[in-house]
Amino acid sequence: MVCKLPYLVNAMVSRLNTIMVDLDEVGISKSINGIETEFTRWVNAFSIYSELEFAHADSYRLQVGATSGYMADQFSFLSAQNVQTKISNEYLDKLMESVELVLEVLQQEVTKGILIPRVKGHLELKLMSLKNLMEDHTNLIFDLTHRDLDDCPVKECLTGFNSTQKNDSETDWLTSWMHENDGR
Repeated sequence: MVCKLPYLVNAMVSRLNTIMVDLDEVGISKSINGIETEFTRWVNAFSIYSELEFAHADSYRLQVGATSGYMADQFSFLSAQNVQTKISNEYLDKLMESVELVLEVLQQEVTKGILIPRVKGHLELKLMSLKNLMEDHTNLIFDLTHRDLDDCPVKECLTGFNSTQKNDSETDWLTSWMHENDGR
């Protein structure tokens, strides 16, 4: 099975780039309401990404912990996992703060659907910061796990895509959203 997490990340980063490009078209061929809608969809994808990341971390911890034979190896592994979890949580907190800052600009500084140049610059800066944090976070997480993501043994990888707990329209939405945004 191929891990879907990197594809979701690629789609999320691609969408943030598209939103930043679309800001130049606001008032010409796009509306700020369209930007808000696209960012809301991005936030929904981010929520699913967060769930998938934690599922991967938990499953990986169980898988490697079960194969570790010596107590010293187990202790070393658990210590590394604690560090990884703290770093991951810290980055996710920063990502959430960054998402909140973008939403704050959209809600408080964009008045009556008009995007003035100062606010546009402010919004672009917040979006760029969010995109960079997202890329840094995922690169760090993928590097810390040292796993071959092309041979992902984690069944939870697909919970956001093929879950019996979620309705079909939600999984269809995410799958088509990823395809639209080059997430394959």
